[in-house]
Amino acid sequence: MRETLRLPHEAGGGSTLVERVLLQGDGTFPNNAVYPLLLYRAVFDAARDGDGAALLERNGWTRPWAWGVFEYHHYHTTAWEALLCIRGEADVQFGGPTGPVLTPTEGDLVLVPPGVAHKQLRSERGFLLLGAYPDHEGCSTPHVDTVRSAPSAWQERAILACPAPLRCPRWGAAAPWKGGFS
Repeated sequence: MRETLRLPHEAGGGSTLVERVLLQGDGTFPNNAVYPLLLYRAVFDAARDGDGAALLERNGWTRPWAWGVFEYHHYHTTAWEALLCIRGEADVQFGGPTGPVLTPTEGDLVLVPPGVAHKQLRSERGFLLLGAYPDHEGCSTPHVDTVRSAPSAWQERAILACPAPLRCPRWGAAAPWKGGFS
């Protein structure tokens, strides 16, 4: 299921264009049948918002790494992942080899649930992401794994047990969603 929504948010009024993609398992990659991948469009501007790393940390996410997305299909079983695009654009395939290709561009934020496969296919204009994981009360990420194959029974349980973040990586407590992610 794929849909585009304009969600009102509490932080300063306004709204946010969000693409929601619910991805079912494909036999190799488990994806996440409960929580959709969220692609927030044009939610970050360095001139307006300052340092992207400080923004993520202030909102209860780990100190981010800066890079792109691995060029092979992979997923995480123990963590949600926030990917804030601070430069360029890239085509990223989600869900495995037959999954949809989305193009995050500068200012976009992708929120990837545990189990959702992702792979960078192409990039341009010096594509650079800040990647971070939840680090706030009720949702902390002590260890992030990277899995490239079908999950073990333990990994399947870890995906299901991984708590959803309680704070938005962009707006903190004033998340743009109402009633959670689903």
